Amino acid sequence: MARSLNPLLASLHLSGLGSEQQLLTADGIHSTGKLLVSDRHELLDGHGRAGGRLFGVGPGTSGWGAGAFAKPGTNAAPFRENDALARTVLGVAA
Repeated sequence: MARSLNPLLASLHLSGLGSEQQLLTADGIHSTGKLLVSDRHELLDGHGRAGGRLFGVGPGTSGWGAGAFAKPGTNAAPFRENDALARTVLGVAA
């Protein structure tokens, strides 16, 4: 995010509203390039705190993601996760 050419990601990083996922490896700490989110998909700041009003979802985030396509009508994990996120966003918007 710190080197992103995407204006939204760069703005989130510069403002402190969002942060980049960091991984500790044997070689040290490395950035993944992914937006860090909570288990509820809330953006996490540089201190790991969720603001509660900004959300991130998709392959560019640290959130869980399915490795394959889910079959419609199966109530697969991605559908349940997206439904839960929609309920959370609607609750915040209300």
